Parts: sequence; C-alpha cells; structure tokens
Amino acid sequence: MYIRLFGSLEIEDGQRWVGPDDLGGRKPKQLLEILLNERGRVVSKDRIVDLLWPDELPQNAAATLDTYVSVLRRHLEPTIVRARDSRYIRHVHPGYLFDASEVEIDVDRFQALIVEGQHARDEGDLERTDRAFATAIGFYRGAYLEDEPQATWTLGPRERLERRYRDLLVATAGIATARGKFDEGLRLCEQAIAHDHTVRRCCAAMRSVGSTRHSTSSSAAPRRSPRRLERVPCRKPTNCTAVSFRARRCSNFSLGHFHL
Repeated sequence: MYIRLFGSLEIEDGQRWVGPDDLGGRKPKQLLEILLNERGRVVSKDRIVDLLWPDELPQNAAATLDTYVSVLRRHLEPTIVRARDSRYIRHVHPGYLFDASEVEIDVDRFQALIVEGQHARDEGDLERTDRAFATAIGFYRGAYLEDEPQATWTLGPRERLERRYRDLLVATAGIATARGKFDEGLRLCEQAIAHDHTVRRCCAAMRSVGSTRHSTSSSAAPRRSPRRLERVPCRKPTNCTAVSFRARRCSNFSLGHFHL
C-alpha cells in the first residue's frame, strides 16, 4: 500500500485507488488522517473524539467512533472478515493505532531522501546530494493534507513540512550552483521565492552569480569556477538562516530529520 499525504489524501493498493471521497464520508476520512498523523503510535479514543468533534459531541461518541473504524477497515481492506485481521488499523488500549510497517508513505520517503542527501553532502558527494534532494522535491505535490486546511491535527505538521520544503529548495539551488548548474539553481531559487518570499534575500547572491555567469558567457569571458562561489556574500534576513554557497557545504539551512 502506498499513501500520499502531500496534497489531498490518496491511497494506492495494487490496482486499487482510493481517494478522499472513497472512505465512507468525511468523518471516517478525518479519523484515518488522525491515525496516519500519529502512525505507529496509539491514539486514545478520548483524544480522537475531541479532534473529530471539537464543538459538540454526538449522543454516543464512542460507539460512533467504533463504527467509523469499521467503515475504514472495509474501505482499506475489503477482503477481511474479522476486525482483528486488519493489518493497518489496530485496536490497542486505550484507542487505535495505524500500523505503517507494510505501508509506504510519501512524507516518510521525502524525509528519508533529505537525510540521505545530507549524508552524501557531508561526505562531499555533491552529485548524490543533488540527486537525493531533487527526488525529495518531486514528492512534494502540495501542502500536507491540504483538503483539511483548518483541522488542528494538520496545522503543526503542515507548517513544519512547508518550512522544510522551502529550505530544501534553497539547499538544492545551492548544490546546483556549486556544481556549475546555474540555470537550475536560478530556477530553484525562483521556486523557493514563489513558495515563501522570506527566502528572497537568501537567494540574492546565487541569482547574482547566475546573472554574472550569463553575462560572462555571452562576452566569451572565462567561466566562473563553482568554488569561486565561496566569495559571494549571502545577506542574512532576520527570519532566515544564512546560506553559504560553498562547493562542499552548500547550505546551512536546517534540514534535520524530525518526527510529525
């Protein structure tokens, strides 16, 4: 099973595709999102009830919740007969747990690729870093669970992932520029600025390098060496970590792994 949490919730299971409208209603879908948000950890029934009905509880919230769990299991695993046979939604006191051990999730892959790229960068392998970061960027197809923009369980992870994506764009632009791929670096800078204008000043030095590269190319001047990028200053805005476009340490942006 493959689950996408970037953009709207989508599930692929072999030849079967399940969209956000195919899970038995909005509340069962929200229940699944809550469990996926805490995947691998038990979420108590009380907490789930509070999240699903923040304003007014139904008459028998606990029974309604159990019904929604049954609905979800039927949609996720239409062939199972007994609840205890479910591979994904498990009843563990005092609530429920989503077991992701047999599931691939785009957010997890996104973060794993960033860690892989960081390790490659620390080893001085910019080509492998570039490849890992670029692949990670491809997984980001929209805001985290964007079909629930005001749901309390999505706000924190969405903000962290958006910030992480922004930093990844700038870091990848720095890597591309350090490898002499100026056009790609400029494109990634523009993409980062479109996503979050606060990185505009962080990209200023790289854009200057790109402009210089084009002007020197048109006048048949010698190419600027990627290592010369070390001499290009990067101004540090108040809310953005400075980026030092060096050949082997192309970004000081915080890309450390975090748990949702």
